[in-house]
Parts: sequence; C-alpha cells; structure tokens
Amino acid sequence: MDFTIKNPPMVSTNAFYSGMHWNDRRKIADVYKGMTHEALDRAGMLEGGPFTIMFRVYKNRPYDASNCTVMGKMIEDALKGKIIPDDGVKQVKCVSFMSFTCSKQEQRIEVEVKLF
Repeated sequence: MDFTIKNPPMVSTNAFYSGMHWNDRRKIADVYKGMTHEALDRAGMLEGGPFTIMFRVYKNRPYDASNCTVMGKMIEDALKGKIIPDDGVKQVKCVSFMSFTCSKQEQRIEVEVKLF
C-alpha cells in the first residue's frame, strides 16, 4: 500500500529533540496523525505481516535521510490500528528512509507499506 502526505510540517530529528518543548512536539505529532489518517481514509487493515515501511521525504532543502526519522515515527504511530495492527517488532521488521530534493510547493512524504 502506498500513500502520500502532502505539505506536512517538515521537522528534523535534530530539531525535534534539541530543545523543542514537549507540548510543541505533541502538537506536531497530532498534526502528523491527522494528516496520515486523512491520507488513509479509504484504506483497510493490511492482512498478514510482518511489514516493512519505506519513507521517501521530498523537501526543497532536504535533510540527511537519518534526520527524517522523527517524521517517519510519527507516521508509523498513526498507522497502528489503521492499516497495521501494531508497530512492535513482531509486525514491523524494517523501516527505511530516502531523502530527495523538490520545490517548496511539492514537499511531501511518500509512504510504502508492504509485506516483509
């Protein structure tokens, strides 16, 4: 299953954990949850498992791939109970990130969830 989150708030892992107030982190996580659920409106629970999740982050000034992990984690958390039963080690075996350059208007995160 593939889906795209268009124009999410782009936040690096470094910025998220280096001095950002917990309440601000919670607000961003809530935005990601809402945007993920909106992108998945017609999706059903995936059968089987375990799963692998690939995140392709398109940004006008791209982050290092490893600096995209907090955005991926917020999306992964929003998938629980929506298309995957859980995000524990028994259900999610592999998570990977790729980072690309695009125009500011085309910023997005493409997510691919498939059987491991």
